[in-house]
Amino acid sequence: MRVVLDRSLFEDDTVHQTQLLALFELARNERHLLLCDPAFDADSTDPANVWMDQQPPRIRLEVAAILTACLDAQAALPATQSTIRVTAVETRWSERIVDLGAGSRLLNEPLHVLLEDDNSDLAFLFRMAPPLQRRRLQHALDNGWAVADHGGGLGKMTSHVESLIEDPSESARIKRLRHWVLFDRDSDPADRSRPSADSERLREMADQVCDGDPWGIASHQLGRRSIENYLPLKALDSWAAGAGGRIRKRRYESVGAFGRLRQNHPDCAWQYNMKRGLLQDAPDQRRRLIRERLSSIPRDRLLPRQVGAAFELGDLDPSYRTLDPEDRGALTFGFGRDIADLYGDEHWVWEADFEREYEHGPPGQPRRAEVLDSLLERM
Repeated sequence: MRVVLDRSLFEDDTVHQTQLLALFELARNERHLLLCDPAFDADSTDPANVWMDQQPPRIRLEVAAILTACLDAQAALPATQSTIRVTAVETRWSERIVDLGAGSRLLNEPLHVLLEDDNSDLAFLFRMAPPLQRRRLQHALDNGWAVADHGGGLGKMTSHVESLIEDPSESARIKRLRHWVLFDRDSDPADRSRPSADSERLREMADQVCDGDPWGIASHQLGRRSIENYLPLKALDSWAAGAGGRIRKRRYESVGAFGRLRQNHPDCAWQYNMKRGLLQDAPDQRRRLIRERLSSIPRDRLLPRQVGAAFELGDLDPSYRTLDPEDRGALTFGFGRDIADLYGDEHWVWEADFEREYEHGPPGQPRRAEVLDSLLERM
């Protein structure tokens, strides 16, 4: 975070000196960037210099080195970097002005990266990040400047964000200002091309700026249904190759059918239920009937055409009704609940494939670097 130190901090005799010195420690390790107003000049007689001259020599040298380094580094910060001004006595949150106590609490609060799942979604976030941003994010997590919070699904995440918004306390305000949220677009059961109501509600809540806050909760709603919909085909091929016998054959059939769906109907592939397939998206009563029809045959012995024939067109979202019975059958059960674990594979070799797949769309989604910038700007 960019922190502007008001001259009053160095002029007011009531300022707690240990608390002021603690701010410089937050910049010494490059967690935050401190800038004086007026700008620091080692040869000037500005209040910051007068204050520094009153400090022991070692502290004076360290503070000067920190302010000089921050001055040099400020050019690299984007204009959208979160910024606050710290003063001796006054707090006006909506104007990004805080007193030393509130500023210290805000700057010591880690950035809460709220994810539906703090394992697979965090691994996805690292795959999203270009190398430089990846290193910065890892450094922040390693040092406790950012923490990955397990949201537990869209419903629980929405309740969590709502509770932060409705809480008038300063501690809740600080938490709000130190949140970044990543969540699925999900899909509306009535129209799979649209986001779910829960996803839209979370997006709308994150977009609003609470009364008196300087900014809202930073967030990114995926352009596709879930993180799994961005998996490159080569990663899915590797998953299929990891099985044996008939299961391996069934997996390859599913990957092949999904590849054809991506090629011929990319918008349908973006909203496909990767974990649980077409069957999970069928109406409840019809889903039970389809399962009963197929229950007499072990799943690994079911042929895709047999499975596809168990559906009636009305069981499928209109987006998938043009699929031939064989591809319909191959996509019936999805790729399993743990398919997102591929993002955390220590042997991940699909960086270029993932980048190309992400860039295929949907139109309007931000570039990978822009998504990570929105997180790092809040750091």
